[in-house]
Amino acid sequence: MLKGLAWFHDMMNYKTIYMFLAISMLFIPTYIYQNSEATSKGAVVFTIRGYENLKIQNGLTIQGNNYTLTGPINNVKTTTVTTFEQVNIKLHMWDKLGANQKKHVTLYMNLNGASREIKDSDTYIIFDSGKPLQIVDPHKYFVETTISTSNNGNYITLNYDIVFVKSMQKSDLIISAWDQSIYVENTKVVNALQVR
Repeated sequence: MLKGLAWFHDMMNYKTIYMFLAISMLFIPTYIYQNSEATSKGAVVFTIRGYENLKIQNGLTIQGNNYTLTGPINNVKTTTVTTFEQVNIKLHMWDKLGANQKKHVTLYMNLNGASREIKDSDTYIIFDSGKPLQIVDPHKYFVETTISTSNNGNYITLNYDIVFVKSMQKSDLIISAWDQSIYVENTKVVNALQVR
């Protein structure tokens, strides 16, 4: 009888452990699937997942200047452009689960005050897959803004062409990218852009 109770107790402990493991797997976010081999052989990429696992090379290009983004905050040399010049900003992103994961990307700018967070930006461009480009520009910095996208396997490239008609003080850029699971990764690029 005692032997039977001990066996039952042991089985309940195993069942409890297995149940805990099974339930915990449901709560593992999709970004855990990031993989450190994604940028081998010099690939140029920016990822919204797993900064600690992935070296990011030149995933942001502003007017031909490539920037390596390695974490949520990146210090770079400022790119200075002039009004009425077409300015190209390119984001090249990778996702192990496929390019279609990138459903929503917002590019925030005009961030040059004491506080430079998303809530402080009043000028931004919203890419939403399958929807028209949305532009929020209350100060009328832009006269023209277009975006083109291309997918190649696990890679997506967002190509912004912007013509500024007003100068903008040296500004941070914040890239806010969402995936299909609405996991958000915000990447700040400090003093990235100035318009004269």
